[in-house]
Amino acid sequence: MADVFMQMPIFSTHLKESFNMTKLFRSALLAALLLAISIGAKAVPIEGAASAGSYVNIGAASSGNLFTEHHFQYAHITTSTTTVVKASAGFVHLVAVNTKGTIASTITVYDNTSAAGQVVAVVDSLNLFGVFIYDIQMNTGITVVTTGTVAPDVTVSYR
Repeated sequence: MADVFMQMPIFSTHLKESFNMTKLFRSALLAALLLAISIGAKAVPIEGAASAGSYVNIGAASSGNLFTEHHFQYAHITTSTTTVVKASAGFVHLVAVNTKGTIASTITVYDNTSAAGQVVAVVDSLNLFGVFIYDIQMNTGITVVTTGTVAPDVTVSYR
């Protein structure tokens, strides 16, 4: 079993020689790696997640490297309103304008739990539509304000 461990590409000859790992340590690490690989591509709940439904995939790529894949949640907004998307720190992945609004139509994203404070983005949803990728950390919360005589149809992807 330890021989298989040392043949793994993540451990070079240099590492084998410089760390001089004990057989017990190598066996325990191999068992942990094999367990992680065996549960590949399964959704695992995140301990202490701020909101229900937060999951991460754990798996092994064809190269043999382990990976994690975090999933995003979404908020779909179709009216002129103020929406608290997340009432705690989070991450905005994207804002998608699915359908443009009419007359003074905008989308304003705040790093806050209300429509005040730090403005992160303002999208002209009267003239623009499509996907706007932000990938930004929000320290306080995520609030989105949509305006317009006919509001834009908006999807916010976040975690």
